[in-house]
Amino acid sequence: MLLERVGGIAAAHPRLRLMIDHLAVGPFEKLPTAAAHLDTLLALARHANVAIKTSAVPSMSTQPLPFADTHTFLLRCFVASLLRCFDAFGATRMFWDTDITRTQPSWSECIRLFTEELPWLTGRDLEQVMGEGLAQWVGWT
Repeated sequence: MLLERVGGIAAAHPRLRLMIDHLAVGPFEKLPTAAAHLDTLLALARHANVAIKTSAVPSMSTQPLPFADTHTFLLRCFVASLLRCFDAFGATRMFWDTDITRTQPSWSECIRLFTEELPWLTGRDLEQVMGEGLAQWVGWT
């Protein structure tokens, strides 16, 4: 997998911003296989120039909204070992988005997963994950 090479690139080019789409999940992967690389992904959080986008979450699910089988994956990504990934990447480097071409649920259901179905993602963190963090990351005002 190319994911292992990202850390070397990030270290060699600290001013280069790298954004990993879809939590590095392939378009046809479903849980639990889709989460097999999570530790490799989480290790990249030590590089301040690496961010992740969560667009793959609904596509990994084998269930309808609220995609309950993805919540553990998200919790591991956001809260593992009491906020392992969230502390590492933070709301300013972990962004919501959706690739509507690879998901079965509607656009609004993809949004609802984050805005209404994840009670641990609230307030300023939710605002950052849902767009403000990405705007800051790419320098949009």
